[in-house]
Amino acid sequence: MVREIDLFKGVSKKFMGEVNKIMKKETCEKGAVLFKTGDPAKNFFILQEGRISICAEDRGHAVSFIRTPGEFFGWSCLLDRTCYSASAESVVQSTVLKIAKDTLCTIMQKDPANGLIFYKNFAVIIGGRFIESQQVKDWFPSVEI
Repeated sequence: MVREIDLFKGVSKKFMGEVNKIMKKETCEKGAVLFKTGDPAKNFFILQEGRISICAEDRGHAVSFIRTPGEFFGWSCLLDRTCYSASAESVVQSTVLKIAKDTLCTIMQKDPANGLIFYKNFAVIIGGRFIESQQVKDWFPSVEI
């Protein structure tokens, strides 16, 4: 399933095999906090099932939801940020894949061509999220997101 996620589209089977080895499947009960704003950004997550609330406290409690299997969150660590810029909480019992930043970076250093593909996909996805958030602002100009 993970290879089918847009984030890994186009990477080699070998690269994906290495990434699969470092993924840790976790079940999160309703109300479980995966990380808080300001916590050290050491992992990013991929939703397998359930729903995760992302809350950016410093922006007036803006909330978004991760609800589609394959969506990723906690990506502050992929930008070399030292801490998370939002909090993540499981809204219902959820299953996520947890990937350690340091270990993923080691894999990418050994295979920079596939690391480049990964980050290209990452940029496209995050850019799409940004555009969608701007469109929502246009639809509801009086609502702060």
